[in-house]
Amino acid sequence: PADALGWKAVAVNVSDLAAMGAAPGQALLAASFPRDLAVERAEALAAGLHAALNEWDVALVGGDTVATPGPLTLSLTLLGRVAPEAALRRSGARPGDTVYVTGTLGDAAAGLELLQAPPAEWLDHHARLTERHSRPRPPLAFGQAIAGAASAAIDISDGLVRDLGHVARASGVGIELEPSRIPLSAPMGEHAWTTGADPLPLALAGGEDFELAFTAGPEAFEALHRAKYTTDTRFTAVGRVTAERPGEVFGDGVPEAGGYDHFPGEP
Repeated sequence: PADALGWKAVAVNVSDLAAMGAAPGQALLAASFPRDLAVERAEALAAGLHAALNEWDVALVGGDTVATPGPLTLSLTLLGRVAPEAALRRSGARPGDTVYVTGTLGDAAAGLELLQAPPAEWLDHHARLTERHSRPRPPLAFGQAIAGAASAAIDISDGLVRDLGHVARASGVGIELEPSRIPLSAPMGEHAWTTGADPLPLALAGGEDFELAFTAGPEAFEALHRAKYTTDTRFTAVGRVTAERPGEVFGDGVPEAGGYDHFPGEP
């Protein structure tokens, strides 16, 4: 839906700032509108965009709008601020750190599958899964709260395994995952029960969860749990950082590939 598209254009950018512990400020939007775009759809798009900007206190300060013979295209750039010494990066993971994720994983990918192939009977949990895909809510406050405490972080947009691979390579470490510890939501459990499908492949490689994956040592325990309670954000330990197999994400049942590749065919 157009309003969800407007919301998501902002939310996916907020997720990137959450992964750095940054506070969002201003946004620039380049929009290419088909000439035959219905006024009602344009208004719904603007309403969703406006709602998300208000949700995260972002000011739309400029950009560009043009007509196009092709499909509707939105490119939003979000600017934010964080103290350099507190910024969360991909390069700080250390052997001995624990790997954590916020929220639950796989819901958005399951929601996308439902939207692409709607079931004959639409159940309550289907709506909750598609909502996770269409209207993500990245844990911005939690990312800001763990800045300076976590050793590394990334948002889960391309799939947990692929995104943690970026952390492993940037930090020169290995990451061993325990898939049995991946947190799954109740709607995902219902979906798995009604379809008989294994939910772990979507949780490991589905992407678009817009949750955070982060690493931290034992010295950060108090700060992490303070952030958990002050921001009401659940997180789960799902693995560990190792000195072995640098640049790799591995573990029993962990796929070697999967998720979204921005540059297919590139090394």
